[in-house]
Amino acid sequence: MRPWRLPLAVLLVTGCVRPSPPPSLPDCTLSTPLPPGVPGSPGHLVVTDLHPDGTSELALVMRGLVDDAKVARAAVLEGRPVPPRWSVQRTMRCAWPTAAADRDEKFDALAQAYLEQVRTLESNPADPRLAYTHVLEGCLACHQTMCPGPIDLIEGLRL
Repeated sequence: MRPWRLPLAVLLVTGCVRPSPPPSLPDCTLSTPLPPGVPGSPGHLVVTDLHPDGTSELALVMRGLVDDAKVARAAVLEGRPVPPRWSVQRTMRCAWPTAAADRDEKFDALAQAYLEQVRTLESNPADPRLAYTHVLEGCLACHQTMCPGPIDLIEGLRL
């Protein structure tokens, strides 16, 4: 057998094997310590075109939530199931906020309420439009009390 044939055969066989799904993320609670030094943590803000002075890990997660809301909105309007994103969105509970003190009981309770609405929306509810509206209301509940900057953006995501 020529030496190049064995690796090619291994590649062909292993290329047909379905990889196992990645391990699920561990549950995160308010008591889960946040690792220092990660991108977006205090002293390690992430510089972007939009925020040249840097932005927090939570702000980056929130931008992903906006993208997810846009996808969910389109799915609801088109009568399609909403793609599951709860497993990714739940990272908001363990992301560094701009001010570390903002990760408190109030934020965590609002995050949990929001995530419950996301779970409902992803469960193929009888009224997806109402479930989507409840997700946005979960966003607004937090942003009306903690960080009002994105309220206009959230309002623009309504059906």
